[in-house]
Amino acid sequence: MLIDKIYDFIRFLKNQGQSQYFSPEEVIGLAFNRASLDLFLDEHKEFESNGRIGDNLRNFKVETDITKNVDDKFLLPTGEETPPIPLYFNKTNIGSLVTEGEPPVESEYRGRFFTDGEWIDANTSSLLPPEDKNMQARIAKLEIKVKPDTLNKIRLYYLTKPIEAVYAYDTVLGKITFKEDGSVDPDWPITAHGPLIMRTIKYLGITLSDQVLIYAEDFIKQSASKS
Repeated sequence: MLIDKIYDFIRFLKNQGQSQYFSPEEVIGLAFNRASLDLFLDEHKEFESNGRIGDNLRNFKVETDITKNVDDKFLLPTGEETPPIPLYFNKTNIGSLVTEGEPPVESEYRGRFFTDGEWIDANTSSLLPPEDKNMQARIAKLEIKVKPDTLNKIRLYYLTKPIEAVYAYDTVLGKITFKEDGSVDPDWPITAHGPLIMRTIKYLGITLSDQVLIYAEDFIKQSASKS
């Protein structure tokens, strides 16, 4: 697990002349989770500027089909929190799922998200009215408003934030032993491991010498090759 590698590396730094002790809660619960969110937000800025999801974000792409509920609404996917919190961080695309042909086949037609200001004008347009193959959508709190009303199934594409990491461990005679059971590892791809480790080090306030930086690069490469 990535969090185990990172904590091992912090212990490695301690043996290279770093006198300060860092607990798993400080390394993973605070510094790493801050680094994880910061990297995600930086990568997301790149997505907003060029419309392309880079390698570091690929594991956070989600595609989900949503069917109207008993109240005739399309609801955003949410977590288990109370009150519910949407799982999505930013929508990317949306499509209508239409059953057609003989034999019947489900086809997807890409729709478009509208802002609140565009929504009324789009719904009253006589030039390009909403239809099954020209769906119009708007996010409203926990609901996806969709036109035309005849649609019963849609497909939502979105980005979700990395979950918070948890480092579970036992302490026996003062020695920390990592436990995979109970630990939580954000699903970052290997391409993100180097930036995550270096950001975690920064948030811990560790200053690295040139020689230790070389060790750090080697450690990151070895960690990636074993993943």
